[in-house]
Amino acid sequence: MVYWVAGSVIFVAIIYFMINKQGAKRRNRELDTWGASIPISNVQQEAMTKLWEASQIGKPPSQNPLQNLSSDDREYLLKICSADFRPAKFGNANVLRYAAFSTLIDKGFNPEHAAIIVGMIFNGVGKKNFGSEEVE
Repeated sequence: MVYWVAGSVIFVAIIYFMINKQGAKRRNRELDTWGASIPISNVQQEAMTKLWEASQIGKPPSQNPLQNLSSDDREYLLKICSADFRPAKFGNANVLRYAAFSTLIDKGFNPEHAAIIVGMIFNGVGKKNFGSEEVE
């Protein structure tokens, strides 16, 4: 009898895990679709691409990719990359955001660059050239 109960609990746990995993994949696809709908200019996209490429090799860019942006463009990028900009229906991912931000800072990225990279990852913005990524 105990084996049947234990087996049933394990079976239910496996089903629950599989349903949650599928839900997370769907949510991430929806987040990427939402993120791709956020307008960014070619100049903003270029700066974001350079930051993304630097993050992929784990080294800060030698030249600041944001230097050619106006202050309004920079503020806009920081806004769309912020935790507050991410729609509540996708969850906040604050713990993961902080961990990624801290890791980037530890690798030598400045806070502005790290914030934009984290926003690209967790808000799905500016990833037009990179395809989708699984988050959470």
